[in-house]
Amino acid sequence: MPKTYNTMVEVNKIVGYVLAVIGLIGMAIATIPQLKTLVPIIEKIPQLYVIIGSIFIVAVGAILVAKNQKPKMPKEVPIFHGDAIVGYRRH
Repeated sequence: MPKTYNTMVEVNKIVGYVLAVIGLIGMAIATIPQLKTLVPIIEKIPQLYVIIGSIFIVAVGAILVAKNQKPKMPKEVPIFHGDAIVGYRRH
């Protein structure tokens, strides 16, 4: 694989994790009253909108992380000649 593919996978994974964490923080701020006072702009937005937006952000982050998994190598199975293994074949 070209090096740029691996780099893009890693960047998308990092972005996915960051989005998931931001979404989780948003959900915590929306549902915990003590945290809501720390972020005054959140108090003006209805709690339901913040929760829905946070869930959406977590979902987008999870999709980015899951979508960009490295491709799995095919499983190798042994080739037997009698009792001895003479090679491996990708299955």
